Formats: sequence, C-alpha cells, structure tokens
Amino acid sequence: MTIQETRAKTLIDFYASPDASLHGQSVIAAVRGCSEALLERERWNGTGIQFLKIGRAVSYRKSDVLNWINQHQPQQSTSETKSVAA
Repeated sequence: MTIQETRAKTLIDFYASPDASLHGQSVIAAVRGCSEALLERERWNGTGIQFLKIGRAVSYRKSDVLNWINQHQPQQSTSETKSVAA
C-alpha cells in the first residue's frame, strides 16, 4: 500500500468514526496534513487542538478535531489576514 493509499484509508476511518471516538496523534497528523512533531509543539505551546492525556498516551476526540478545523475561515488569497473564530 502506498503512502497516499494509507492516508486515504486513515481519513476514511476517521470520518466514519463516531464523534466521541478517540484517535492518536498519527491519525490527527494525517487528517491535518501535518507532522506529529507539529502536534507535539502545539501541545507544548498550549495551542492547537484540545487533547486528552490518559497515563502517557495522548488522544484527540474526533469532535474536538472537527471543531478546531471549523474555527478556521477559508481564504481566497495568501495575502488575506488570517482570522480564527473565538
């Protein structure tokens, strides 16, 4: 299976899961199209998606991920000012 096929399967599984389901950072990195290191930096900085820490394991609730994505407004151009809904 190629990297693209693996990511596509991960996205299908994520969006098919219930809103209350928990996902690890590798899944969320695939959903966001970013690295796991970025998610770790955002957790350390207190920015990014809300997460749960159970023991040493970090998990993200699907509903929190979708809320975070929906807070970002679409842009027409890279010269537009970025705005995040509060």
